[in-house]
Amino acid sequence: MTLRATISGILLAIIINVYVTFSEFAVRSSLMTIAHIPVIVLCPLFLLTAVVNPALIRINPAWRLSTGEIFGIFAMGLIASAIPGFGFANYFFRVIIPAHYFASPENRWASLLFPYLPDWLVVQNDRRALTYFFEGLPAGEPIPWQDWLVPIVWWLPFIAGLFLAGASVIVLLRKQWIEHEKLSFPLAQIPIAMIQQEEGRAIPPYLRNRLFWIGFSIPIFIIGWNVLNYFVPIGVIPIGTSYQTMVSLGRDFPAMPVKINFLVLACAFFTHVEVLFSIWFFQGTAMLMVGLLNRFGASASAGTLGLNSVMLSHYFGGFVVLVLWSLWTARRHLAGVVKQAVGRLPDMSISEEIVSYRSALISLVCSVVFIAGWLTASGMTMGVMIVFLSTLFILYLGIARIVAETGLAYLDMPVNANEFTVGLLGSGNIAPQSLASLGLANVYARNWRLFSMTSLSHLLYAERAVPPPKTNLFGVLCLSGVVGMITVIVWTLYMGYNPDRHSVFGGAGDGAGASGVGYLRIVVTWMQNKTTISDMEQIFFGLGGAIAGGLIALRYAFPGWPLHPIGFAIAGSNVVRVVTFAIFLAWAVKVVLLRVGGVTLYKKTQPFFIGMLAGYTLAVVLASIVDAIWFPGQGHAIHTW
Repeated sequence: MTLRATISGILLAIIINVYVTFSEFAVRSSLMTIAHIPVIVLCPLFLLTAVVNPALIRINPAWRLSTGEIFGIFAMGLIASAIPGFGFANYFFRVIIPAHYFASPENRWASLLFPYLPDWLVVQNDRRALTYFFEGLPAGEPIPWQDWLVPIVWWLPFIAGLFLAGASVIVLLRKQWIEHEKLSFPLAQIPIAMIQQEEGRAIPPYLRNRLFWIGFSIPIFIIGWNVLNYFVPIGVIPIGTSYQTMVSLGRDFPAMPVKINFLVLACAFFTHVEVLFSIWFFQGTAMLMVGLLNRFGASASAGTLGLNSVMLSHYFGGFVVLVLWSLWTARRHLAGVVKQAVGRLPDMSISEEIVSYRSALISLVCSVVFIAGWLTASGMTMGVMIVFLSTLFILYLGIARIVAETGLAYLDMPVNANEFTVGLLGSGNIAPQSLASLGLANVYARNWRLFSMTSLSHLLYAERAVPPPKTNLFGVLCLSGVVGMITVIVWTLYMGYNPDRHSVFGGAGDGAGASGVGYLRIVVTWMQNKTTISDMEQIFFGLGGAIAGGLIALRYAFPGWPLHPIGFAIAGSNVVRVVTFAIFLAWAVKVVLLRVGGVTLYKKTQPFFIGMLAGYTLAVVLASIVDAIWFPGQGHAIHTW
């Protein structure tokens, strides 16, 4: 990484965290960080390759940004984008803020919750720091930074430990996933195509394709037309994530949303056909099963796991089996990694990985030890911790592994590790201190981007397309994360304490903290009511694991078997259900293209979908700027699930 690329990456990290926080908390516009490849990163990449770099080349060819520099800037932006909004900040602030502001005689938090809630992990209100955050800082009063210092200082090392543990796991598994299993990483194909350059040409290859501009113009026109409707009543074009039609098979059957999501459609086009088919097929069977269970009186909503669904436990059983199977298939690779790390084999990772296997293994062990010590200090007992951390890392690893093969732009946790732990062990068998600690775990147990390490795994795949040298990549990625974390914390507090409550900043306090009341309310519910996994949930969990195991066996026994176990493992995800129609469209288009013109025609049409994605990301960002200028606090969330 050159100095100018590093500085550019730092500036991009700051801009992303400032703008996303402002847009989501204050403007109430689109959710620009919810995807595993977010629009707030793809838009700068498009502008960098289509506008900035060509301009630099035309001014002075020596100023050209190399492919490696563009990749480095994109990589730093991608890591930084996992912090603001629904990447991380929403969960963080909504856990550490509400306790001492929303406590009341009615909810009895003072007697039920506070005795077990570590003071050093939540913000206190003794000096009215939270009151001013939500209600406005009196004129002349300084921002009470000191009241936030203690919880932030305690949380940040733990967050860093989780990040380092996840990064270490990805380094240890990189070769297995990329070289041995040859996962396709569909989400990485798009930035790889966009960063390519040709010597002597200012315009990159992907921009010189007519199909790119056709695809680019479609979302630009649709979103531009709908934005114009904000000012002039010309009617809307009902295409996009804001417009949907609910389709149901009948009474007791859940409705399936039908809507076009340009981001999902474009990304899914790069996914293998059998994976796309399996995703929409198992979503359809899930809808049928829920309806049939409801019809026969075996309610599919009776239970305790996360969304309170028996079917959720059913598909989570498949998710767990899939993750454990992936680790089993990697056993020889992992054994070789350990031998290289301890010196029993020559360490080839020094030249192949961003950090050596020895460093990654040491970092993983040290991180887990630190995490365990931190959780113990927060009140979690050892038995609860073992179940919780095992579930948590299965979820993190599973999300990264599944996104690497499916290219799903949206994939949330199928369950939340803290809620699963309570259900599995039973809240009546867990000490109140551990329940409080599990409640605080909503900071990271709900997070599907920062800690699951999908970003890093895709960057390690994409870097193969970048000419060497790629030195200090891991260091600059960590730097962008640190810069992003500091930026989002300082900026959020400034917005909350802005004295002008009538300005666009007026709603920042509510956006950053008020909605987190439910995270604490559920802890009180655990304490007052014995919560445990029902017999039906246990049966369906085991049945789901058995079905996933059968699908894996069939896939190995019969080459060409059409059903991929990944489709079953994520069939319980509500986020996937919302985007299933877009996945079906991508599958249908790809099947037709492959049958008509084979792989050649498929590759020729890829620029169309890259253009669609570029146009969509640019349109979403421009629409959010319109919201910030003309509709502060009343924005239009045109980009969501």
